[in-house]
Amino acid sequence: MLGLGGAEIVFVPTATTFMTRYLWDLELRAHALANIYFVCGVNKVGVDVGGSSRNHFGNSMVINPRGEILVEASDSQDDIAIAEVDLSVIPELRALWGYYRDRRPDQYGSLVDTVTTRSIPPLR
Repeated sequence: MLGLGGAEIVFVPTATTFMTRYLWDLELRAHALANIYFVCGVNKVGVDVGGSSRNHFGNSMVINPRGEILVEASDSQDDIAIAEVDLSVIPELRALWGYYRDRRPDQYGSLVDTVTTRSIPPLR
């Protein structure tokens, strides 16, 4: 929905730990590629002082619409990842690749129906 709404850059802030490093990379790159926009993954690094003992792996990154990592921050200390992005590649790729061109919203059906709170079963 963000890409269809015209998003060119999406920020994904998180506090992810070492256990899921592989998924972090895969998720961010897949979002960028499938939606044809830039993704900025922002993650904590290290252990919270006075908080959880879980170690956050950092590695904040900027990913281009082709799913390529442009820049990646440190995995061991506070750091900033800065990349120059060329937004002009987005319309070019959206026209070239079929993700947007060949979509069939008439086939989405219940995926886009509004969900009401009455239709959601209670948590137990």
